[in-house]
Amino acid sequence: MLAATALVLAVFSSLDPLSLAAHVTALASAAALALYLFVGERSRHERVEDALAAQASFLESLVESMGAIASRVEPDQVLEQARSEAEELFGARGKLLPPGEDTPADGDGAATLPLRARSREIATLRLERDRPFDRGDLVRAAVLADFAARAADNAQLLAEAETRETERERLSEQLITAEQ
Repeated sequence: MLAATALVLAVFSSLDPLSLAAHVTALASAAALALYLFVGERSRHERVEDALAAQASFLESLVESMGAIASRVEPDQVLEQARSEAEELFGARGKLLPPGEDTPADGDGAATLPLRARSREIATLRLERDRPFDRGDLVRAAVLADFAARAADNAQLLAEAETRETERERLSEQLITAEQ
């Protein structure tokens, strides 16, 4: 380190004052540029890190919402829970519309999400808020709507299976009684 310092001093001491000033100016400019780039990149890194943290937080909330939706047993409860979760996730007012009902056109602060399962419409979720929905919001809302539709369909299928099982048990009991 000392040898390098001595070499730099020797080079600078052999320069005339005008050349020395040009070299010092060039070094100062390079140092200023390096500092500017470092601070700019650090600032950009912090913004990107904050954006990623916000996305991760939203995705965690989305997963929690899906869990709350899936915990419901009745199809109507599933849909109502999905509406409630969408309101909370997107800071919007939500409304469930019956299948086939005409929906107003989507504007900047509105989104209409069909809830479909097995090629049939179960309901439509209409979200409205004061600020526009960006593309990411619409994609996330569509994921939530698709999940809710499947959960409602699964709840309906489960209810139908339970009804059939109850009927099967009743008929079995009648058959056993009739055979005796």
